[in-house]
Amino acid sequence: MLDKIISVKKIGRFEDMSVGNAVRFKPVTLIYGENGWGKSTIADIIRSRSTNNALPLISRETVALGGPQSCKLLIDNAQAEFADGAWSGRELKALVYDQTFINQNVYSGDIVLHDHMKRQYGFVVGERGVSLGEQSRQYDQETSETNRTIRELKQTLTTIIQENQFPLDVDAFVALEEIDNVDTLIENKKAELARAQRAGDIKDLKALSEVPLPSASGSLSETLRKTIEDIAAEAQQRVREHIEDHQPASIEQWLSEGSNFDTETNCPFCGQILDDRSLVDAYSGFFGESYRELSVEVERAKATLSRYTRSEYRTAVTSLVEANNALLSQWRELAAVELSSQDFPEDVISELEDLASELIPPFDAKQADMIAAHVSEGVDELLRRWETARSKVQELNHQTQLQNQQLESLRPKQGDKSIGEISSELTHLLATKRRFEDDSRETAEAVVYAEQHKKEVAAAHKVLRAEITDYTETVIRDLGQLINTYLANLNAGFSVDYQPPDFKGKEPAAAYFIVIRGTRVPVRGSDDDTGPSFKTTLSTGDKSVLALALFLASVNADDDLEEKVVVLDDPFTSLDEFRRSFTATEIKKLSRRAKQVILLSHDKTFIRLLWDRLDQHEIACFAIQTGAPHVTTLTPFDIENETRSRAQKERNRVLDYLNGEADEPGMIRFLLRNVLEDFYRKADPEMFTPEEMLGGIVTKVREAPDDYRFKAALDDLDAINFYTRDFHHAPKDGSGLGDDTSEGELRGYCAKVRDLTTGS
Repeated sequence: MLDKIISVKKIGRFEDMSVGNAVRFKPVTLIYGENGWGKSTIADIIRSRSTNNALPLISRETVALGGPQSCKLLIDNAQAEFADGAWSGRELKALVYDQTFINQNVYSGDIVLHDHMKRQYGFVVGERGVSLGEQSRQYDQETSETNRTIRELKQTLTTIIQENQFPLDVDAFVALEEIDNVDTLIENKKAELARAQRAGDIKDLKALSEVPLPSASGSLSETLRKTIEDIAAEAQQRVREHIEDHQPASIEQWLSEGSNFDTETNCPFCGQILDDRSLVDAYSGFFGESYRELSVEVERAKATLSRYTRSEYRTAVTSLVEANNALLSQWRELAAVELSSQDFPEDVISELEDLASELIPPFDAKQADMIAAHVSEGVDELLRRWETARSKVQELNHQTQLQNQQLESLRPKQGDKSIGEISSELTHLLATKRRFEDDSRETAEAVVYAEQHKKEVAAAHKVLRAEITDYTETVIRDLGQLINTYLANLNAGFSVDYQPPDFKGKEPAAAYFIVIRGTRVPVRGSDDDTGPSFKTTLSTGDKSVLALALFLASVNADDDLEEKVVVLDDPFTSLDEFRRSFTATEIKKLSRRAKQVILLSHDKTFIRLLWDRLDQHEIACFAIQTGAPHVTTLTPFDIENETRSRAQKERNRVLDYLNGEADEPGMIRFLLRNVLEDFYRKADPEMFTPEEMLGGIVTKVREAPDDYRFKAALDDLDAINFYTRDFHHAPKDGSGLGDDTSEGELRGYCAKVRDLTTGS
């Protein structure tokens, strides 16, 4: 409980506030203060101590006086002190209703902002709800920080992966499992890859080429032995004679082309008229299809033999043997086997070239006489030798075939791993080795830990969100009903429809509608400010009623209310008489449940309304007053006497005269003494008796210690006492006493009295 405000310096209206020993707060404490004289400052001081937030006080620094801000409170007989911008000492739990509460949690001016709804959520759900929300925000912040850590760690691993050109993403890299003998496996896999790469090259190697096989001797012999037996001897003779008579320039040309000329009338070579067709018929038969085929066959055989005489066959065989030996060299290197090179068959080639030279003349003879067979014992011997040489070439090709079979056996079998598979396995091993090197191992393990922590936080957050949802839905439902009960009791003419909280932003926010005659009105209205809303549908009094109902409902729903101080600063602003009376009744109810209730008000009648409702043993009443320049004090306040009409009327009469109202100067001079005497008797009842006169007050202030709080008023009090010395008793109306009083001077003294007694 707040026992006392000991002192306040340079905060708000309090340049220097000192409080007498007689001021001790009770479970219900009523504080009277005129508007602008520090009630909201007291509310802010209590709020600041409760929230341990220095900003409300720092922002209220009084600049008129030098020196630092300070404040001392007595809380449960222990001090709390504000100094150097921070609180220390005993803590205080308080709920404060004032314009700051309204501006922060309900509305500002005529507008409800999203910030209002966020802060209202915190106020509505109470300490437990705020604590749950804070846990949720901490989870969000922890998740955000963890995500940032994971991104940074993964970027480090990404750099390692890219530098090594591993075809893996970060998650796959982190998931690699350690292998004990990874270095040995890597070396083995490299060897396997080298073999596979050689095998791939071996697959692409060609087979050895065989040497072109010479024509068979049998085909040559057959060509030389062929004859044309179906040509008549007479026709043949006549053709022979004709050829001999005309001797064409090229018999070969004649033989091959002559039969293609037109032979209807003349001989194509001698030009004579061919009336007798027998020669032509014999000619056609002689040079028919069979002859032409044989001629081509002979010509082909001669061309083949010529290839040998021109070394074309030697050149071809040389190229093939060289190519085969080059292939064999590649096979040796890739297959790592011993292979014999092929030898160039020099003796066979030379034999074939010699035989070809000797066989061409018999074919020339055959070409000259297609009819006869051109064979002899010598020719047969040549052909036999040709066949022997040819068989040697066949043997050479047979050896080539055997080598090809051997080479084919060296090619990779079907089902062996591909180079791509082996490369992938090697990359996996290399990546695994790099993954478990010191720097990447530490980073990867940090990623694993961070991601596991993130999952644990997410799981805990999910449980917490469910708890928040259940809790807030219960609170909102019950609170909405309680607010509507208060609104009904206050004759508000509207109700509220509280909704589940809005969790769209980073912080949850309250959500509700105003219900007027069954129609739901959005609190924040439309963007263009044209539709119905809080601003357009509620009067100033209705808005105050809503704010008060929200506060009362939230406070009464607080499970820890018996441990808290409830502060209300002018809660009845803009309320009519009925609502003021209801508010007084609700404050009385709060006083039975809360640890302490402190009411700050500028309305003495409302304070008296509460005073009359409460147990006098549990209540104390004080006033914020001046008494000296730049000094404020908190003084016991006799609300019963203060609400009697005479004392207030006398001071009001002085103020009215000061403000230009006509009155009798003598009476006003007399009232100056009354106002001062009444003020100081009540301001310090320990110093002044209830009958203390102004002269006695001046004497006691003069004799008081230098640190006495009213000491600075001594000169003004002394001057006013001298100015009013002839007015110890009230003059009668029309007595003329005071006719010589200067109104300007009198108003100056009225101003002094007003300043000294502000708050009375």
